[in-house]
Amino acid sequence: MPPTATLRVLALDGGGIKGLVQLQILKYLLDKTGLREAIHISSFFDLMVGSSIGGICALGLGTRNWSLEDCKTKFIKFTEQLFVPKSRCTRLLSRLSGGWSDVLFNTARLIFFDSIYDSAPIERILMESFDDTSSMIQTSLEHSSKVAVVVNQASTSETTVFTNYNKSRHRKTGAYRWPEMGNTYQSLRIWEVARATSAAPGFWKSVTLLGKVYQDGGLSHNNPSAIAINEANLLRSLHHTDPLVVSVGVQEVSQGIRRVPERRETT
Repeated sequence: MPPTATLRVLALDGGGIKGLVQLQILKYLLDKTGLREAIHISSFFDLMVGSSIGGICALGLGTRNWSLEDCKTKFIKFTEQLFVPKSRCTRLLSRLSGGWSDVLFNTARLIFFDSIYDSAPIERILMESFDDTSSMIQTSLEHSSKVAVVVNQASTSETTVFTNYNKSRHRKTGAYRWPEMGNTYQSLRIWEVARATSAAPGFWKSVTLLGKVYQDGGLSHNNPSAIAINEANLLRSLHHTDPLVVSVGVQEVSQGIRRVPERRETT
């Protein structure tokens, strides 16, 4: 990268099924470049930062070279296999009990298993999608984007950021921390980080990584843009200009959307 270049950063919010909105926005932006068929979207960003479903998308785009259509296809597959429709018997029991059987069943699962849904399907899907042998830290990268994923430490509610790029030493900021970059981190799998950032409390069990228990990154930083800016500032040299950040959310816009006036060249 030229010494005076601006770091280009993509920040992707959490939001569950609404993550499909992010993919449509990114597709729109890519279409506007006129290069959708020729250039992968990761070529436009030096750093991708995501939380929850945004973290999964960032990992897919940045570490596995997924296209936006790949992301959409896998996203739909996730929802179809993770939220399986109830059987006829279960639906009948729920109807006869006025819905109380659902409440009792889900409460029992929360008490005994710490989650409503079985974690095995989501882990299987993530292992298939990201390859269960691919390490978070890769010696040979086929892409130019660095990726950072936000998770939340269950016991302290402290935000932790897992990255696919090395940190010089174990550090902590006022807002979040990084895991220690030792030999254990070198063996960390991509799918494990994807599982941690999507471990929504009550839905799926928390995840233990490097001796600590983690949950959905959206609990503390559903919008990871502040973390994205800080990471970019840590990565850039003293000669780089301020990072350029594209933050893509999934929430409603309360005051509407307006077009930014075009800049006209003065003569």
